[in-house]
Amino acid sequence: MDAAGLYNAFEIFLWSALGLAVGWRGLGAPPRGRRLSRVAATAFLLFAVSDAMELKTGAWWRPWWLLAWKAACVLVLAGCLAAHLRGRASKRAE
Repeated sequence: MDAAGLYNAFEIFLWSALGLAVGWRGLGAPPRGRRLSRVAATAFLLFAVSDAMELKTGAWWRPWWLLAWKAACVLVLAGCLAAHLRGRASKRAE
């Protein structure tokens, strides 16, 4: 395995670990937070799977659907972060 393959293998571990940690952390959250953590955890885990696919294809942009898959995961994670930050801001305002 070359350096790029090792990096991808590390990313698979990283995104999987983050997905499991976010999912675990969300178990004790209120319903809205639990739902948000499930969505984020799923997106992290799907991103890890996309990195596994990248190992097979050799590129993150090839085939086109792999790029779309990765972009969708990033958009979902950005939306989760925005929702989390909005929730924290509204909690502080109360």
